[in-house]
Amino acid sequence: MLKTLNSLTSLGVPITVTKTTDAKNNFAAQLKSATLTALNIFIPGVLATISVQTAPPAAFLGVPFTDKPERFKGWFKYSPVMGDSAEILIALMKRNGPTRDTVARAAMKIKNAVSNYTEFDMPLTYFSTTTVPDSIVILCVSSAGYNFSNLLNCAGKNNSTLWVDEL
Repeated sequence: MLKTLNSLTSLGVPITVTKTTDAKNNFAAQLKSATLTALNIFIPGVLATISVQTAPPAAFLGVPFTDKPERFKGWFKYSPVMGDSAEILIALMKRNGPTRDTVARAAMKIKNAVSNYTEFDMPLTYFSTTTVPDSIVILCVSSAGYNFSNLLNCAGKNNSTLWVDEL
């Protein structure tokens, strides 16, 4: 269900997510921001419910989902570069014609270094108690200046690194 931007390596995009044993329990995902040097395009480390298109470069978030969880939990640590920040986000969505309404959401922006694995437990805030979602967005990103409508407009610092485990 969770994917990365690593599928774009054939276009020269650097690998930004790897499996690591630096983990809370066995293995974790290491998300590390980098730049596609040939084109000077910043690429955040992304682990998400995401699908990517190459022309024009864009990403679409979400996969089918109809449950109504109360919380989103996991473990993280973060090593920012020069004022960068990371983000962990969950949103439940419902299609409404050509747009999507947010049914529930929880997010955490990480602005400071966190050197040891730290548990997060984010309660979802529901904007509608009667609407059943049709999709879920989960997003973990090592640089919070992302723009998935246009991947050419992401911002952040190379080597900002977010580790996530046991989501």
